[in-house]
Amino acid sequence: MNVSYRDPRSDSGDEPIDHIESAVPSTKMRIDATIYFGALIEK
Repeated sequence: MNVSYRDPRSDSGDEPIDHIESAVPSTKMRIDATIYFGALIEK
């Protein structure tokens, strides 16, 4: 997951990552986030 992603509709660049997730309906991004957070929970 590219955490440094900027929402092109926002010039502030300080949007929370969950807002970016909802603003950008990217299936791959959601899958990557699910795997990433799943790995964190399993540790």
